[in-house]
Amino acid sequence: MLFAVNTDAADLSGLTSIRRDYQHRILIGGRKTGGHGVGKVNEMGAEIAKDDSDKIIDCIRVTRRFYETDALLAYRRCWRGTGSGPSP
Repeated sequence: MLFAVNTDAADLSGLTSIRRDYQHRILIGGRKTGGHGVGKVNEMGAEIAKDDSDKIIDCIRVTRRFYETDALLAYRRCWRGTGSGPSP
């Protein structure tokens, strides 16, 4: 099962390998960014990820057969956006 988490709605909408529902494409920080990302401001990205961590966890937790999961891999891209902000 794949999930994508981002502050930019356009980045989420362009994905081809992830289901097209809100549970698998998780937009965070929508109130602060208007869905347009954080503009390479790492501090804001980290703050949004911390504030919306419950939203991310809830989407994953309610996934069918989640409790049978053996591993979870968190992957981030560093070269275009601010993915390095929330990852530590």
